[in-house]
Amino acid sequence: KKLREEMFKASDERNYELAAIFRDKLKAVERISERQKAGQPNLNDKDVFAAAIFEKRTMIQAFFVRGGKLSLASKFELTEAESEAEALSEFIKQFYETAESIPKTIHISHEFEDMELVAQFLSEKKGSKVVISEPKRGDNKKLIDMAKKNAEDELKHLETNRQKEYARTIGAAKKLGEVLGIPYPKR
Repeated sequence: KKLREEMFKASDERNYELAAIFRDKLKAVERISERQKAGQPNLNDKDVFAAAIFEKRTMIQAFFVRGGKLSLASKFELTEAESEAEALSEFIKQFYETAESIPKTIHISHEFEDMELVAQFLSEKKGSKVVISEPKRGDNKKLIDMAKKNAEDELKHLETNRQKEYARTIGAAKKLGEVLGIPYPKR
């Protein structure tokens, strides 16, 4: 607003060069403002769940967005699942069975077979419509991608730790046995 006033004042005083400088500054501010508006995702209340499977382990990464802000991020390790879709289906049913609040939007990384039935159950429990969807583009897709990467990274981290623990314990005992010519005891 101040830039606009300065621009008009300079123009009224016939100082057109100064008015042009204020005009250019005003346009730059407007461009930056538009870019910032376009870059802000719609962060209404929603839950985001992404599943990943690695070496027979399943990880669910959850993001909970409340009041437009990411309020909580949690990871859940599950027992073996046939697919990411199956893992999400089972997890969401169990998770919301005792949940105190259910958002109107739930985004998932993989669509699952009984998705509409689960959405209907959650809608009845909430008392208003709940939509479960797999975003294909946009900011919600970016949230899903981030959650998926977090789940995959956590699984890789767990596997690396498991391998280190094996090398430190059982692997070390086997190597020592080989050096000493003693067979590794079977339990």
